[in-house]
Amino acid sequence: MDKKEYNRLYYLINKEKIGETSKLYYWENLERVKARKKQYAIKHREQKNKWERERYRLNPECKAQKKEYCLINKEKISIRNKNYYLENIEKAKENARRWEKLNPEKKRKIRRKSYQKNLERIKVTTKKYQQSSKGKEVSMRHAAKRRQLGFIPLNGNFAGSNGHHIDRERVIYIPKELHQSIYHSVTQNRNMEKINEVAFEFLNRGGENE
Repeated sequence: MDKKEYNRLYYLINKEKIGETSKLYYWENLERVKARKKQYAIKHREQKNKWERERYRLNPECKAQKKEYCLINKEKISIRNKNYYLENIEKAKENARRWEKLNPEKKRKIRRKSYQKNLERIKVTTKKYQQSSKGKEVSMRHAAKRRQLGFIPLNGNFAGSNGHHIDRERVIYIPKELHQSIYHSVTQNRNMEKINEVAFEFLNRGGENE
């Protein structure tokens, strides 16, 4: 009898005794066992994931058990995942990018579902951002890009301001009323000398709404 067969028979004969011994060792050396399992999981991540996928494929009840566990321990899992993310933020981001690259269709479905679920909150957040100083500037940059214009601001934006292109690249923020007081077009070079004179005068006074 070879050693492998002997070990198999020994295990079958002493299964209960081995189980009790293993359980006792586990609880007496809990931290050590956890550290060893964690180290093994990191070292053999791909192989472990492959085993898990195969186990779920061959045993559909495992998937149901995992789903039930997740529902019962939802809060606990959420805290654990959050702590892991904070402790391994760069690694988590890299894993997320890799997963999104490998699963573009799943990514689209998840985002679509999340958008539909949080539609009202997204609308409120988006509106608030668009009304902020940063949001207004981003919107103006996009608008300038669509018009094939650059966007190099010479002063900061402020409440009630419009970004005025003094040429195809540079922008001066001036009050909306001032911007609309002279009809002009930078793409057609219409009345640009007049409006630019007003804009530079405003900029020289400090470039902020009084």
